[in-house]
Amino acid sequence: EVVHAENRFKSIEIVCQDSNKGLAKSIIEGVSTVVEEHGKLIILEDDIITSPSFLKYMNKALDMYEKDDKVFSVSGYKPPSGNLGSVDSFFLPFSFPWGWGTWKKSWQNFVPDSKVLKKQIDDKGLKALMNNGYYPYYQMLLDDISGKVNSWFVRFYAYHMLNEGLCLYPKISLTFNIGFDDTGEHCD
Repeated sequence: EVVHAENRFKSIEIVCQDSNKGLAKSIIEGVSTVVEEHGKLIILEDDIITSPSFLKYMNKALDMYEKDDKVFSVSGYKPPSGNLGSVDSFFLPFSFPWGWGTWKKSWQNFVPDSKVLKKQIDDKGLKALMNNGYYPYYQMLLDDISGKVNSWFVRFYAYHMLNEGLCLYPKISLTFNIGFDDTGEHCD
């Protein structure tokens, strides 16, 4: 009802499931379906607030890097970092899920099997790189394997690392996650 009432989009297609498939399976299947039909997509979770310039940035970036095989995704979120100077955007070798987009060219080679990804990370000696000083993503991958978490994101993160894929980030975050508490803070 909320989606239909907003009336902000050219068209809306709502897909309802009879049962809860879990986060990872729902996202992986949903992205796979939409990217197969449309070639690219922008994904937002329900607890993300976007800047008014978010869609313009995302669409421009998706168009600009569509044919670049090294760029696997685009993020509207900017992880904490130092002063970036005069750059408008930058690349990192990992993705982030708080308002992101990708293309069929990147998603079609994604292997969402956590056990396979862990073995590849171990074989290539990328455990330390996987953690990158920001968050213990390697442990998150282990937790995904054990069933402690159900994360599509850590799998896509690992996929970037394993294949030297890049994600484009904006200089200033265009998204803000309000799913942690009720502070009401907003993005720039």
